[in-house]
Amino acid sequence: MKIKKNLSVWCAGVAAAGLISTSAAEPSGAVDPKSRLSVQIKSLESRMREAVPNNGCLLAVFRIPVKGLEGHFIRLLVGLDLASGAWLKVQGWDGMGFGQQPDGTPMSGSLTAGDFQATPDVDWVTAEQIEKFFPHVFLRDLVQRSHLLITLGSTVDGVLEGAASLPTQWRHEQVDRSSREVDIVTFAVDSSFRLSRLRRYGHDPIAPVYSQVVGVPDALQVPLRPYGEWELESLEFHEDAAMVDLFTPEGVRALARAYSIIQN
Repeated sequence: MKIKKNLSVWCAGVAAAGLISTSAAEPSGAVDPKSRLSVQIKSLESRMREAVPNNGCLLAVFRIPVKGLEGHFIRLLVGLDLASGAWLKVQGWDGMGFGQQPDGTPMSGSLTAGDFQATPDVDWVTAEQIEKFFPHVFLRDLVQRSHLLITLGSTVDGVLEGAASLPTQWRHEQVDRSSREVDIVTFAVDSSFRLSRLRRYGHDPIAPVYSQVVGVPDALQVPLRPYGEWELESLEFHEDAAMVDLFTPEGVRALARAYSIIQN
């Protein structure tokens, strides 16, 4: 297929440019590539365990200016529970909400119309929807699916660099990887276990500038400007395990009102 050829050429190009860590400095045949990758994956997993708390809740509000109305903004609420993986997103411009409950059940619907609820039959509500705001989610899911990694290495200053072949809608385990296009991604992870660079095939690279909010672990800081004109308004980290109860339809509605994302 043409796309596979193009992807191969692109991978070779970014490797030559230094975007994918290579083993050129090692004698040929000195270390089995699979063994080397396995060791680096373990290092990636270890770094995540050291940098990211096992429990806690991350809540962030992002905003974008309303054109023509100075001082007015549209807001977006994003949340993540570390222990369960539950997450939420509430859109102020249309009142729609999305998320996943602690038991893995998706949630979706309109909070303003009152039909936001558990939607177990919906398979398109995935945590990919909050990756731009919480890059940690990308790294978390990549660690959980390390078999998708193509290469991984570390630089002299401790930065991890690698590449992964991610199938379209890669979180869905039922995807037939042999019949769908893949998304080749190169990335870098800094010493604080933050995604410092991300480049998807066919897209410009992303290099987030992170917040420095007191009380929030370094690995959970978020981009000041995730994309476009969106900017961070507030970020909170709560260690209270009971916060997980907010990742339900009733809890999301309460949060959306408390943070003035919706008015009713």
